[in-house]
Amino acid sequence: MQIGSKHSAETIQKRQETWVANGNMSRGQRKLYEVLLSVGFPFVPECYFDLGNRKAFVDAFIPFCQLVIEYDGYRGHCTIEGQEEDRMRDAKLNNLHGVKVIRIDQKSIFTDVGLNQIGEALRTMP
Repeated sequence: MQIGSKHSAETIQKRQETWVANGNMSRGQRKLYEVLLSVGFPFVPECYFDLGNRKAFVDAFIPFCQLVIEYDGYRGHCTIEGQEEDRMRDAKLNNLHGVKVIRIDQKSIFTDVGLNQIGEALRTMP
């Protein structure tokens, strides 16, 4: 299902609760979802955006402020090539869908650094 501003708060809440309860996710993704649930921001877990030539799956989308939060685990994000691909995808998400993307790495998600990144991004959103 492609996510956008058309989904109701009820649909978003049901999807996030189901995903957190049953989803096949990494420890870092689970921590990200727990943090977002604890602060009460409605978010859509594991949604996708159409980028024209492919779909971009994102870890969490917060529709009311057009924010994507990506948890970058080790696999696929640790190489220079992987990081460059992430930057290009983030720019395309911003250009095509007007979303801001923040990335939290595997070390920061379990510390105050990751929580501060999320908090700062949410405070600066319109």
